[in-house]
Amino acid sequence: MTSRDEQVPGEQSGRTAQRRRIEIGIVEGDAMIVGGASQVFLRVHDTSSVEDIVENDHTVVRIARLPGKSELHIPSDVEVRVHEIAGNGQVLHVSERVQIGKVKGNFIVVDAPRGVVAEVGGDVVLDTSLGADAEYVVRANANVTFRTNGEINARFVAQTSRGEILTRLPLMVERGRRRNLVGVIGHGDATVTLRSMYGNIAIIAADSDEREYTMNKESTSDNKEREREGARRWEGGFGKHRFRAGWEREPGYAQFFFQGPFVEDDPDGFGIPYSPDFGFEWERGRGARAYGEYEERWEDMREKTERAARKAAEHAKRYARRATRHMRDMDWEAVEREVLAAVEKAMGELEETLANIRRNWNKRQEQSESPAQEQRSKAQRVRVEYDKVDDPLDEDVATSSTVTSSSRSLSREERDAQRRVILEELRTGAISLEEAERRINDLD
Repeated sequence: MTSRDEQVPGEQSGRTAQRRRIEIGIVEGDAMIVGGASQVFLRVHDTSSVEDIVENDHTVVRIARLPGKSELHIPSDVEVRVHEIAGNGQVLHVSERVQIGKVKGNFIVVDAPRGVVAEVGGDVVLDTSLGADAEYVVRANANVTFRTNGEINARFVAQTSRGEILTRLPLMVERGRRRNLVGVIGHGDATVTLRSMYGNIAIIAADSDEREYTMNKESTSDNKEREREGARRWEGGFGKHRFRAGWEREPGYAQFFFQGPFVEDDPDGFGIPYSPDFGFEWERGRGARAYGEYEERWEDMREKTERAARKAAEHAKRYARRATRHMRDMDWEAVEREVLAAVEKAMGELEETLANIRRNWNKRQEQSESPAQEQRSKAQRVRVEYDKVDDPLDEDVATSSTVTSSSRSLSREERDAQRRVILEELRTGAISLEEAERRINDLD
């Protein structure tokens, strides 16, 4: 049931006595830890023995498993650590810190001035005074109520995911929203960290009659507007966004700052003191100055806007000059003349090409006919002339005669027009090269 860390006899007198500690693995039901005893002993209900004495002459005592409804009584100098409590847990009047890994049920703490660290599945109630350098870290699934009495010098951190935060303490709020709160009372020697997943968190002073501040959708801080030594701070919201502003005034010094916007799910460095995002500061002998992140953003935005405006103006001026010069220099009649001249030039080049082809063809014909003429030079040729009778059914003859007769009566401009028509038909493939050559010769 127990295991001991043995000590060598006579060695304790030569060194500082270590703080005694009890470590428990699992409690299979409800458990109670009670301080103020003269020695360590364990009481287990529903057993034949009234008390199970635990020897307390060793620095660390380890207990692997305890049944439900167990009571552990300890002196004031013993620290307790429990890995898991399967039922409800209670810690009453202990002087040293208590650490519990997990409590599956509800958890009640009465008078634990050195602190408690626990993770709880149900509700949590803590009613205690706060000692110097005490540490309370509680994470719960349900509601958390922290009631303190006596002098308070602590830093409070509260956060809930689904509920609200309620406090009766005159906290100097550093950062507060509907589900987050960080505040300091006095010197802030102790630390209280409370977190709830689905429930509400209440921070109450047992002997305080101050009015209640609730952090809900309408009020995002327990200190929306409070005045302290010439300083004021305001916090408000618009939709999902939260804003904060502050005014401080002292002899020879004044300051105004603004921070925001914050959103509901903004982690925002939770638990870390903030620095103003934008502010004005005046100090006697130094004058006024602006500082903060917004000032840098505005200056950067102003420079970028000026650069963009200058660039746009330069582009617009350059485009305007180019368009004016282009419109002024544009002569549409000259453009028409240039187009007609280009067409005439192309037609002339095509006609010249056809003439060259015709000359080359005739030259080759003459070269091929010269040897044959030399061979037949000795023979006597007699020219036989026939009277040509036009066949009315011969289209070529009719066409050539018509073209010949009509060409004689055409003017030069009309012949040029006919020539262009013939060349266009040749280009499109409507007539052959021989036909085009013949019709051009007829025009000439």
